[in-house]
Amino acid sequence: MITMNDPARNRPTAKVYRLLRLMWEAWRATPGPAAALGLRTVLLGLTAPALPWATGRLVDALSRAQGTDAFRALVPWVLVIVGIRVAASGLAQAGGWLETHVRETQYRHVLGTVLNKATRVPLERYSVPGFHDSLSRAAGDFAGYQMHDLFWRSVYLVQGLIALVGLTWVAARGDLLAPALILATGLATMVVPWRFGVQQYALQRAMTPETRLLQYMATLLTERSSAKEVRLFGLAPYLLRRWQGYADHLRQRTLALNNRGRLRLAAVDLIPLASFAAAVLLILLRARAGLITVGGTVAALYALLSLQEQWEGVSGRFAEVWGWYLRAVGDLTTFLDEPETPRPGGLPAPGPQAIQVQDLTFTYPGADHPALEGISFRLAAGERVALVGENGAGKSTLVHLLLGLYSPTGGNVRIGDHDVRELDPQALWARTGAVFQDFTQYHLTVRDNVGFGDVDRLEDHLAIGRAAAAGGAADFIAELPDQYETVLGPTFGGRDLSVGQWQRVATSRGLMRGADLLVLDEPTAALDPRAEAEVYRRFADQAGGRTAILISHRMGFARLADRILVLREGRLVEQGTHDELMRLGGEYQHLFGTQARWYE
Repeated sequence: MITMNDPARNRPTAKVYRLLRLMWEAWRATPGPAAALGLRTVLLGLTAPALPWATGRLVDALSRAQGTDAFRALVPWVLVIVGIRVAASGLAQAGGWLETHVRETQYRHVLGTVLNKATRVPLERYSVPGFHDSLSRAAGDFAGYQMHDLFWRSVYLVQGLIALVGLTWVAARGDLLAPALILATGLATMVVPWRFGVQQYALQRAMTPETRLLQYMATLLTERSSAKEVRLFGLAPYLLRRWQGYADHLRQRTLALNNRGRLRLAAVDLIPLASFAAAVLLILLRARAGLITVGGTVAALYALLSLQEQWEGVSGRFAEVWGWYLRAVGDLTTFLDEPETPRPGGLPAPGPQAIQVQDLTFTYPGADHPALEGISFRLAAGERVALVGENGAGKSTLVHLLLGLYSPTGGNVRIGDHDVRELDPQALWARTGAVFQDFTQYHLTVRDNVGFGDVDRLEDHLAIGRAAAAGGAADFIAELPDQYETVLGPTFGGRDLSVGQWQRVATSRGLMRGADLLVLDEPTAALDPRAEAEVYRRFADQAGGRTAILISHRMGFARLADRILVLREGRLVEQGTHDELMRLGGEYQHLFGTQARWYE
């Protein structure tokens, strides 16, 4: 199997495989219209040589025609030429209809493939800047209509190649060397546009981080979340200058490459003119010697002119296809080859079981030192444990590992007798309720915001109501204009909520499912200490006999837990009850004493 870092990825056979894989993705998105498009491509390609051939036959018929039979001799060939032009026009019109249909279908299919892939990439990859570059190129630059562009350019390339073969046959009837001369010089000049396409791709890829930064500056200037600070701190002129600076730099690099490439293309275009003149001379010499008929001469010259035009088109399309192909290989397939979290099919998740953490270590991709190191503890079924420590101590990272969202780089997490990595992740997550520090504010209905905690019960109004009551959101939901059908957030003109109200909605979502394990990962950082204590107390009460993990960098809530684990700089330094840790006089006592004034 070829991996992302395997040199075999760069072998020609691997690249051809990827191109065929992309074309198959485009084909299977819309097989019926794509098959019709294939037939149309072949027929339209054949009309190119058919026209000069029929024109030559018409000229020969005209040169032989005499008297009253002349008209009858010409009519069939005139009708053939008209029929060819009508067929070409009809096929071109059919191509426009097919292109629209295929484009829309392929766009949604390929973008859906990228979005589906994004949901299966290991969560820790989202902490790597290079991953976001890859995702941006795949989802933003390539996966939309540009996948269709690759497909459509390839279709026209095939059409051009079919026309080339036919035109070469017609022109060769005048002189065999004439089309060979056109094709040989055209092949030589193809290198320049091909290299230009390679350079364009390399530049676009190199500019991805700057392009993302440019887009981020635009987001700061336009998004509601940043609008207050941008105005309050007078950041708009500064951000606009930075945006303009990045935009000018990207524009200058793009135009510099384009100017160099266009000059080279213009110089190379002179070569085919000389070869065309030489090819025409060869045919005229054969005609003068009487070796070909007048009609054959006209057909050969007509085919020769069309051959050069088609060859220029084919070489240009080849450069385009190669350029888009490079993007496909470098962007879309690279992203689709990202490693994935385990798919459903592992061991079923057990019921309430003890959680055993053994010498757990985790290092984020690209980081110089581990975020967690040598963590070991046991969490009994039904136990309520508080994870405390300063910001950056590793509390949220530990929870991600306990839930199987991250994979350890050392040690393991076991639920009952099984390593978390052996379990079906979907089944494991289905038995977990969580409210994260960076919980999502869904700008959808209240019902969606609460019901997403157990999407299979999204239509269970009673269950959603009970979860809202348990999370402390039911009272203010009852006062909303449409209650549970009220759209929240400003994106679609909905009702905005206070930070505390959003937090209660998120807590309700976390309590929606009848989970064995509940996690509250300090989603209350924006609340005052008393309001935070109320949230934790409500959450602890709802835990009942279920296993619960409560996390915060503030100490006041910790007495709600059966046991407290104290983290510092990625290590477990203390554990015990509140009273035990206060008597110990270590890290916990220091943190608690520092914050005691908040809870007086």
